[in-house]
Amino acid sequence: MSDKSTHLTREGAVERADGSVRLPKGLIVWYNELGEIHREDGPVATLDISSINRIKPYWGLNGKEYTFNEWCIKLNKTDKEKMLLRLQYG
Repeated sequence: MSDKSTHLTREGAVERADGSVRLPKGLIVWYNELGEIHREDGPVATLDISSINRIKPYWGLNGKEYTFNEWCIKLNKTDKEKMLLRLQYG
């Protein structure tokens, strides 16, 4: 687990209806109300589906970066939820 807080710059960002922010070049990032990266139902950073490039899923809560397994433990994800997340996000 990383001890550093992570903030992605919002320069040129577009707020989306689902609470995420679309950054330039198709990167979509989820933040909590404090402006820290945070998402409980998937990775905190993904690429817009229209983008050809793929990135490794990025998992985080309350401004902290976690591995997929650490993130699942923090959120008490079931084996079924983990499997579905792996299928959806790689």
